[in-house]
Amino acid sequence: MTIDREENKRVIYVQLCTTYHRLKNFRASLLGLLPLGSGVSAFVTLKEIPQLASIIGYFGLFFTLGLFIYEIHGTVLIQELVKTGKYIEVNLGIQYGQFKNRPNGIGGDFGAISAALIVYISVLCLWGYLICSDINIVEFCSN
Repeated sequence: MTIDREENKRVIYVQLCTTYHRLKNFRASLLGLLPLGSGVSAFVTLKEIPQLASIIGYFGLFFTLGLFIYEIHGTVLIQELVKTGKYIEVNLGIQYGQFKNRPNGIGGDFGAISAALIVYISVLCLWGYLICSDINIVEFCSN
């Protein structure tokens, strides 16, 4: 039984492409749903149960921080998948591969990272506002 190295590379390349696209789709969905879910949650909290605003705010803040850490992990993973994909495309002689000929975003890879930062910082500010909504600023400043 001989091992066909070229066929193995092709199988690995297909699996790598599948993983790459699933991860990108998940991250894109998360970046879209996180602000929407957070905004609705904050609105409902302030309208219906304002006395719990700071507790829910802390929960949302820590939950969002956890997702942000996961986002950083996903970014690193995608960068490694792209490097591996480029390597395989070169070795297989793929002329127009999705990794080797990948267009640069705004500022190269900085585009995806900056978009995530904007979304996560905005959501963290929202949760911070909810936490601070329990504090009477006028009373706090007069002491």
